[in-house]
Amino acid sequence: MGFGRLGGVVRSDLARGWSAALLTLIVAPISIGCGAVDEVLPPIEELRCPIRPENEFGPSHCAMIQGIARDRDGKVLSGVVIRADSVICCLLVVYASSNATTRPDGSFDLEVARRARLTPATVPDTVTMNLLLYRDPQPAALDPPDARAPVLLWFAEVGKLVPPSVVDVRFDYPE
Repeated sequence: MGFGRLGGVVRSDLARGWSAALLTLIVAPISIGCGAVDEVLPPIEELRCPIRPENEFGPSHCAMIQGIARDRDGKVLSGVVIRADSVICCLLVVYASSNATTRPDGSFDLEVARRARLTPATVPDTVTMNLLLYRDPQPAALDPPDARAPVLLWFAEVGKLVPPSVVDVRFDYPE
């Protein structure tokens, strides 16, 4: 047996396997009890990050969100605008999206683009950021949101497949 090997298997691979099994044992029972998202959202399929014309400041990565917006009491929010915008000045990273208006069942789809990343992506490439909620159907770029809620987003390079970030987000917002 050589350094870093355990019966021909690299120890880090063995640790990853145990970590994945442990995560499955923890998450599966929790997700079985949380059927509300499955009742409204379609099955999860990987989506492709759109390829846009190349330019100096074009996006390098994207996240695709499939979500349901709810108020603090769990009631669905229909007809509100959801957006994801964030700038991390010290790292020169910009996250931006267009507006998504929630449907009558509270569901929405949103694409978030990442621009000007200077550091390498993590594995998995995830970011926790705030989704912004607006009552105004046409909020301006710097308008303050009516509410915010943090979500975990999965990113992939432009043109590659990305698992959708499926979120059941609760905003501290009265309807």
